[in-house]
Formats: sequence, C-alpha cells, structure tokens
Amino acid sequence: MTRIVVLGAGYTGMAAAIRAARKSRRHGGRVTLVSASPRFTERLRLHQTAAGQRLADHSIEDVLAGSGVAFVQGWVEGIDPQAHEVRLGGGRVLAYDKLVYALGTVTDVSVPGVGEHAFRYDDHAGAVALAERLRSTRRGTVVVAGGGLTGVESATELAEAYPRLRVVLLSRGRPCSMMGPRARAHAERAMRRLGVEVRQDTQVVKVLPDAVELEGGELIDSVATLWTAGTRGLALAREGRLHRRRPRQDRRGRRAALGLPPRRLLGRRRRRGEPALRGDARHLPGRHPHRAARGRRAR
Repeated sequence: MTRIVVLGAGYTGMAAAIRAARKSRRHGGRVTLVSASPRFTERLRLHQTAAGQRLADHSIEDVLAGSGVAFVQGWVEGIDPQAHEVRLGGGRVLAYDKLVYALGTVTDVSVPGVGEHAFRYDDHAGAVALAERLRSTRRGTVVVAGGGLTGVESATELAEAYPRLRVVLLSRGRPCSMMGPRARAHAERAMRRLGVEVRQDTQVVKVLPDAVELEGGELIDSVATLWTAGTRGLALAREGRLHRRRPRQDRRGRRAALGLPPRRLLGRRRRRGEPALRGDARHLPGRHPHRAARGRRAR
C-alpha cells in the first residue's frame, strides 16, 4: 500500500489529495491530508472577509466526505525526507511513501514594522481582525501596501464596503502589471470609480502603529495598514531539505500537475473556455474566486 501524505489544505493541497485518492484507489493507496486548522480557508477570498462579507464556513472533513481522503488536524513541526516521516505537534509521527508539500507561503515581514503593526492575510483570523478594526473606525485612511492582485482586490473591496474611509494603494510599480491591457484598464477604472488613491513607484520603508513611512521620509497617517507586498516560503521546507521540482509545461506554458500529461491539468482534456480545475474541483467550495469584475466590483 502506497502511503501518500499531503501537507496543507488550501486549494492546492485539497485538490492534490482528492486527485491522488482517486488515482490511487485501484492500487490500494492511502491518502492523508494534514492541516493545522479544521476549516477550509478560501485564501483567495480573504479580502472579502476583510470587507465584512460573511462567507460560508467549510469544514475540511465535510469537503473531503466521500473522497477517500483521511484528515489529520495537526501542526507540522518537521520533515525527515531520509526516514520518510512527518513530525506533528504533540509528538505524533506520520510515515509516508510519497509526500506532497502544499503548505504555501506567509507574508514577507522583512520591512520594519510589518510584523508588529500591519494586518496580513496569512490566515482567516488576520482578515477578521482587519474587518473588526474597520467596522469600529468612523473615519481615517486605510493603507494597502502592494499593487498585485491581492492588493488591488483588497483596495476596491474596502473602498466599496467602507466609503467613509479613505483608501490609499501603494505600489512599487504599476498596479496589476501582471495583467493584460484590457484587464488592467478595467481594474484601474474600478479603482477610480471607487475613489481609491493610487500611488505607484512608491517604496514603504517602515510601518508604524498609526502611519507608514515612505522612502524619502514622507509619512502617511493610517488607521489600518494591510500588507500584501510579497510573500516568502516557510522555513520548514528549507530545514527539511526539500527540493522543488520544476513542473512540466505544455506548449502554451501551462503547468502540468500531479504527474499528469501536460495537456491534462487536473482532469480530462479541457474544452475551450473551461476552467483548469475540473472534476475533482467539484469537491472544493468557492471554485471561482477570481471571476472578472462585474458592476462596481473588481475581483
């Protein structure tokens, strides 16, 4: 029996575990999913939680029901690739034949003050804490640091949910620079319509309890600072000496997953217009967290 252990129950870990269970069932494989939390956190929707929206609460066990995947709640403290073992809090050890590392990343807090004074989307609790702060704030400035998708989504959601507050988006370059011209233009129109103040080519050098300091010494007062300007991997992977294997790609540059042929991404061959996750994704709640913005919202 092949023992497959998947670390992390985000979108990647959940899809990998469900897919591996389906593929290995005929061979007598056993798949175990490990997560420190009993709930499935839709990390791509945490900006909606920060804006005060109530999202469905999904239990991991409920999501996995009927998939054949065993769930173990625990905090991963160490990985021993030589012994093929994962060490969890409380002294529990899980042996494996194959390991899927899907613990994701956390916010890069290398800028002074980010770890102490900025709100972060490292988990559901961080988004809830920001929502509680803004709900009790009558006026002032909210600073969103980071011009990527998460920063832009957060800035627009917060500006719409809390129109009494001034929302300032700080970006080292042009916001949404990774998007195509039409999508980027749409996001920029949405930010203008919602009154988001965008300051590009701006470098934050320090986060204070009630302000952010920019390169050159300028201070922007802030009742809350949300930091979305970069992430880093966990030390766990480095300490466990895990080596990242470059995924295969098809001719269009799309990544193959879980050892499937490059043109079969987590399911059968896709028809034009179909999402990449198909079949196994039916188990996952919130399958379309990044639908294009409609109406007033830019998601």
